[in-house]
Amino acid sequence: MDVPSLLHTAPGLGLPTLRSLPIPIIMLLFLANGREKDKKTQLYTISLSGGEAQLVADMENGVGNPEWSPDGKQILFTSRTWMDKKPETDVKHIKHIR
Repeated sequence: MDVPSLLHTAPGLGLPTLRSLPIPIIMLLFLANGREKDKKTQLYTISLSGGEAQLVADMENGVGNPEWSPDGKQILFTSRTWMDKKPETDVKHIKHIR
């Protein structure tokens, strides 16, 4: 007996995950490679009711590990950034803590 799947993935090296959130989910969050060969993985959303995907984050070195915030209003993700030059010290000055 065939059972419909709740999670559909495209072929590739991605790691599909499906997590339960304490809020109604109306948007799907996903990663996709750009169309150019050198374009890195970027972050998109698409409404579960249909429509076109919206680019959420376009980072020079790509995006990874996206997560919805507990209230579903923000998205957390990782991306590599490189400093132009090596810093003189490894001390970091933190200007703001929430």
